[in-house]
Amino acid sequence: MTNCKSNNNSSVKPMILNFQGFDKNMAKATNTKNRMASIKEKISASILSNINYEKSGTQLSASMRMLNDTDTHTVITLRCGAYKVLQNTVLKSEYNHLQILESLQSMLDAGQFDEQITAYMNKKFKKSCSKSEKAKIAE
Repeated sequence: MTNCKSNNNSSVKPMILNFQGFDKNMAKATNTKNRMASIKEKISASILSNINYEKSGTQLSASMRMLNDTDTHTVITLRCGAYKVLQNTVLKSEYNHLQILESLQSMLDAGQFDEQITAYMNKKFKKSCSKSEKAKIAE
């Protein structure tokens, strides 16, 4: 048989939490930071797959390719899913594709595209939210 004693130890004090108060701005900033990190992760994975494509010739669909050569320029298109985050060009003769992709990765890691990513998040948010959700967030 099991010995079931009740544990009535009065010397154990309950833990009292020190509440800081709910701050909507802090919650919104944390949510934005997490979304930014998620988007950066997706762009970084896309850059890595493009580097692998350039180095080893692995299969990569045309829609996933970030670099597109024209006669004089290389067009760079950073995407998160189907949406463009950034589109720009460099002279074709100045850099090879690997140099461009490695530079893009280091620029992403350094936070140089944060402004464009924030604009992308705001644009995507406006498209995906209903009016009632926007009103709740604005409060």
